[in-house]
Amino acid sequence: MNHVTPIEEAVNRAGGQTALALSIGVKQAHVWNWLHRGTPVTAELCKKIEALTGVPSHDLRPDVFGEAPSPAKSKKVRVG
Repeated sequence: MNHVTPIEEAVNRAGGQTALALSIGVKQAHVWNWLHRGTPVTAELCKKIEALTGVPSHDLRPDVFGEAPSPAKSKKVRVG
């Protein structure tokens, strides 16, 4: 079974490497490097990718944005 990485998912949702690159203002070679060399996406670009594709920044760079919030922790509880 093949595991799709967050950046692969973002590329798929954007319509390909070139489409993602054009949409976030980088060269296609940057996207290729993220996919094939494991070059990390900058925090600023993570936010652009998230806005464009819906792939969360914390999935793209958990080392910067932390782990995904758990559903139990993200719910607000009313007291009183």
